[in-house]
Amino acid sequence: MGTLVGLALGFGVSWLGDRYKLIHLQADVYALAYVPFHPHPWDGVWIAAMALAISLVATLYPSFSAAKLNPAEILRYE
Repeated sequence: MGTLVGLALGFGVSWLGDRYKLIHLQADVYALAYVPFHPHPWDGVWIAAMALAISLVATLYPSFSAAKLNPAEILRYE
């Protein structure tokens, strides 16, 4: 759910930034008058998939370590 909300907010802010030209640049310094935003749906899908994969992989080591422990041994010293 959080990934979907984050994608929606990200694409919404990108659309608003491009539509209303929110970030202005100095025309005499840069070739552009504002920062263009061009969100692509596949970029969002790729980033969301990688974020979910990283969060899944980050849970594997602690869960494998916890699975090796004997609960009776841990509770004996509590």
